[in-house]
Amino acid sequence: MLKSSNMSNILVRTQSGLSNQHIFLGVDFVVYVEGGGHFGDASQAAAAGADDTHDAEFWRTVLAIACPGKTFHVKSVGCRSVAEAIALEIAKSRARGSFVCTDSDICCLLPEVGPRVPTLRTWGYSWENDVACWEVTKKVFTDLYGASAKTQYALRLFREWYDLHLEQYRPYIAPDTTQVKLGLLAVFDRDAPVRPFGPTFSTCPELDTAHLDARRINDDRQDYIEIDETSISTLRHSFGKTLLKAVFHAFLHFAQMVRRGRIDFDLYVGLSISAFRSALPIRLDTMTYYSDGVRSVSER
Repeated sequence: MLKSSNMSNILVRTQSGLSNQHIFLGVDFVVYVEGGGHFGDASQAAAAGADDTHDAEFWRTVLAIACPGKTFHVKSVGCRSVAEAIALEIAKSRARGSFVCTDSDICCLLPEVGPRVPTLRTWGYSWENDVACWEVTKKVFTDLYGASAKTQYALRLFREWYDLHLEQYRPYIAPDTTQVKLGLLAVFDRDAPVRPFGPTFSTCPELDTAHLDARRINDDRQDYIEIDETSISTLRHSFGKTLLKAVFHAFLHFAQMVRRGRIDFDLYVGLSISAFRSALPIRLDTMTYYSDGVRSVSER
């Protein structure tokens, strides 16, 4: 059972608070992640936070698999800048009972700069990339719709769409990453994840390449970040919110071939995070990434 009280708030605000909070909560580690509402500055967010967000649910799943035998209290503290500020406080106070988890964004494609802080980042651009992998998508589909011949036929068409969709993303990832790095307009709109689909959004999504091309800055002088042109690299480095929304709406489209009815996005995300628990051990590259990452931040 998760614990919370005014005493927890007081602990975080003291000099040794970040070191002691895991003892007060009776766990091996307190883990601060993105997500949730606005909780104030770093100390206020660390004291308050929320444990019922998709971010917290995702990281609980990862930590349970990557670090069995240890216990974690995971709480969302709001935006990325707040989580990073908490990581800096942990580093300064040398607190060993806590660390921070955030989305990678484009960090994994850039050289590490600044002070070393106890932060574990997602394998993909964000946790949405991780749960948008085909292994997760297929498991959610078969868990809901069984393994009938009709289901298998729908899944085969779904997989064809999935592979083609990743190919559509491929030409835009390097310019999108580069433009974000340079502080320019992103190719994939961060404020409107479904905008790249245009009129196909409510059916079976296809990228509106004309829209994306219009946002792409064609400048031969730019030092474009090179990204491997493979399906796994595309899955990893695409803008995750757009990718997962596309997979979700395609899921609804192909599910109609098996059974009428719809599920909402929040339920789909919850099912996908649960399915990720089964998919992670068979995705060896991702499993190794998280196992090594947890070891790095927890054994420092």
